[in-house]
Amino acid sequence: MTPPMKYFLPRYLAFLLASISLLARADVPSGRVEADDFPTLQAAVDALGTTGGEVRLGAKTYWLHQPVRLKHRIRFQGVMDSKVRDSVTRIAAAPDFQGDWLFETVPVPAEKNADLNKDIFFFDLHLTGSEKVGGIKAENVDGMRLERCRLASLKEGVLVTQVTAQPRPWSWDISPGGVFIKNCIFRCFDTAIQ
Repeated sequence: MTPPMKYFLPRYLAFLLASISLLARADVPSGRVEADDFPTLQAAVDALGTTGGEVRLGAKTYWLHQPVRLKHRIRFQGVMDSKVRDSVTRIAAAPDFQGDWLFETVPVPAEKNADLNKDIFFFDLHLTGSEKVGGIKAENVDGMRLERCRLASLKEGVLVTQVTAQPRPWSWDISPGGVFIKNCIFRCFDTAIQ
């Protein structure tokens, strides 16, 4: 190895590894709460305040009686059983569930919603609804990720909409961002993704 490469390569590799580490942590919001410390998932989300954060869920079933209203910069982290390669964290609609969706973003028109419901993440979860209950309704979402999730027995899996009074084409500041889905299974009565 030439002398310049001898000094340059280790520094470059250290820089590259540090950059990858920062990117890997970029999607982890600042606050973190344990769902089991709160009476409902909504209470856990509300405890994160306006800055958002991560709701860590245990290896059990969480029964919802009403939709969880999502704010921006929220991450739900379940538990994955590596032996069966499936989530052991289940979020299900209770028999007395009052609503159409397990999760809903706060419905604010895009032009009045500067953050566009940014960064909503679901990792290692099993969502179960019914013929009348859907999984996730995301209005004006700007960056939503689902990884290693199973959405089963739902009316609809994921619905992403843009709510604005402005005519198309929309300006860049109210255009929704991407929805990223990786290693997920959808089994729905009507529509998986819309």
